[in-house]
Amino acid sequence: MRNLFADAARAALELRSTDPNSLVSHYVLGYIHLRQGHIDQAREELSAAASSGRLPHSMSDRARELLAVLEERSAP
Repeated sequence: MRNLFADAARAALELRSTDPNSLVSHYVLGYIHLRQGHIDQAREELSAAASSGRLPHSMSDRARELLAVLEERSAP
């Protein structure tokens, strides 16, 4: 799984280097950060993806769902 995440992260970063406004890269990196336990980075990337309104609805909805999971985890 680690190689898969590493490959996906490299691809997302490459996409971002060619298109700095890539919302797909925000989504992919947010998901990877979440799975790796990097909560702050996950929240930042997923927030950018969810708030844009330019992703396909399914991706925006999933980004919001993942953000809700992060909020639940951080609640006292």
